Amino acid sequence: MADETPTRTVLCGKLQQQTQQAITEHAEAKRAAKARALQRKATRFCASNKQAQGIRTFAQALKLLGVQPIDD
Repeated sequence: MADETPTRTVLCGKLQQQTQQAITEHAEAKRAAKARALQRKATRFCASNKQAQGIRTFAQALKLLGVQPIDD
C-alpha cells in the first residue's frame, strides 16, 4: 500500500510546508512577496475544499522562488 498516491488534502499540507520553508530560505528574493501572497491564496483554496486550485497555486509560488514542487 506504500505505492498509493497521496490525496489532494495531503498534498496541500506537504506543499504548504514546502512553500513556507522555501519562503523562509529565499526571504530576500525579489519574488518572495508575490510567493507569500500566492501561499496565502493557496492556503485559502485548500481550506475551502478547492485542493486542486490550492495545489496549483502552491506550485506557482514555489516556481517563483526557483524551487521544484514535491511530486510524491
